[in-house]
Amino acid sequence: YSLKDKSEEVVVEYTGKGAAISAAKSYGDRLYFLIRTATVERDEEKETVIVNESYNGLYAYEYQTGKAGKVIDANITDYCINEETGDIYYYQYNDGLYNYNVKTKETKKLLDADESTRVAEISFDGEYIYVDNRFWVSTAKRNSQLYYDTFCSVVSPDGTLINTIDCTGESFAFFGDEQYMFTDILAQNEGRDTKLGFSGLGYIKKEDIKSGAECVWKKLEHE
Repeated sequence: YSLKDKSEEVVVEYTGKGAAISAAKSYGDRLYFLIRTATVERDEEKETVIVNESYNGLYAYEYQTGKAGKVIDANITDYCINEETGDIYYYQYNDGLYNYNVKTKETKKLLDADESTRVAEISFDGEYIYVDNRFWVSTAKRNSQLYYDTFCSVVSPDGTLINTIDCTGESFAFFGDEQYMFTDILAQNEGRDTKLGFSGLGYIKKEDIKSGAECVWKKLEHE
C-alpha cells in the first residue's frame, strides 16, 4: 500500500488450510515474513479446543525488484536479524535456536530445544538473543494440560548461554535498550483477585544479566 498515491498491490499470496502470513519485519531492502498453517480440533470430553500449527519457512520480499521467495526452508516459529553481520537467528520447532549467515550460507546450532521450549519467540538487541517460551507454555497448557515453567534464555551469537530469567507471573519480555530489559507484570502475580490485566512495568538491569547472577524483575515505580 502506497501512502503517496493510495495504490496497493498484492506482493505475496499463499493458499492453505488455516494459512497465515505472520511475523513481518523489515530489514534493509527486504521485508521478511513467516508462513504457517493451522488446523483446529475440539476435544468434547475435555471441552477444549486444540490448535495444531505447521511452520513453512522464512520468506523475503525485495522492495527493489518486487520479487519474493523462500530464504530458509525450516519449521521456523520466530526469527530476528543482525544487519551488521548478515546473520539470521531463527528458532526451529521442537529443535532449537540456529544462526544462518546470508553471506556464507552456513548454518550453526546455538541452543537445543526441550519439552518446555518446543516453540519460542526471539529478539535481538545487537548483543544478545532473547529466547522466550511463553507462547508455548500457554499453548501446551490449553491443548494438552501440560505445565511448564515460563522463562527467557539470554544467548550470545556464538551460542553461549549467558543467563536464564524466570518469567513466571510476567507477560511478554522486551529486550529493551542498552541498560534495561522490560516486561509487563501481571496483576494476579501481585495477589490481586483478577485473571487478566497488568499492574505495571518491570525491569532488569542488563549488567545483572551479563553477570550470570540470578535475575529478579523489579517493578518500575512512578514518581
